[in-house]
Amino acid sequence: MKSNTFLNMTLKQFTCLVMMVLLLQGCADKPSYSNKYYGVQITNKPPTGSIYTDSAKKEFAYRSINVYITNDSIIPVTLQIAFTNTYIELTPSTENKYKVFLLPDSMTAEKQYDFTVDNGHVSKGLEVFLKRELYSSAMLKKVIAPHETYLLKLGFLFNNRGGLTQAQLFSKGHRCSLAIPEKEVSLKDGNSKGIDLMLGVTLNSGTTYMGYSTISCGQLFYGN
Repeated sequence: MKSNTFLNMTLKQFTCLVMMVLLLQGCADKPSYSNKYYGVQITNKPPTGSIYTDSAKKEFAYRSINVYITNDSIIPVTLQIAFTNTYIELTPSTENKYKVFLLPDSMTAEKQYDFTVDNGHVSKGLEVFLKRELYSSAMLKKVIAPHETYLLKLGFLFNNRGGLTQAQLFSKGHRCSLAIPEKEVSLKDGNSKGIDLMLGVTLNSGTTYMGYSTISCGQLFYGN
């Protein structure tokens, strides 16, 4: 009598099968390029911004974005992200460059901008933060529980105060709507081990497209 295939499966094979079922619960088998991929949804909100003046009286364009990362699976997902303290050049205009950094969870819009003064500049509290943290590398490791949404806050400082900025965090399977050449997005497909993340930035001045950048910045992986 032939043995049942399932009964012949080793314990290790069975465990791997169960893990894959859990990870792919509610997800498409292939990248759909929607905002949800392998049980994780990424939603990028439009940037807000103002002007930052450093101690040398040089003015920079300050921008910030909120990124909502939702774990729709039934197991924990760990977000790991890191940025260096160096300026990143935009392509093709290398005259335009920026720094990106992590904002504290407590840094609300009210704490970034002084709405009572309405002088077009960042708040005093944000100025203190930038002077202290701007030249430091930053890394975050955050476990996102099942069905939990984590709000990731990113800040940007551009050496040119003019222009309209867009920025998005994405992966091979999460939608990127920025005007970035497809060849510049070198990301691997997600799998049961994790999802590679990339940050894309574009800059426009009026109707003139001034450049873009893409940087690999982290990963989402399953478990903690």
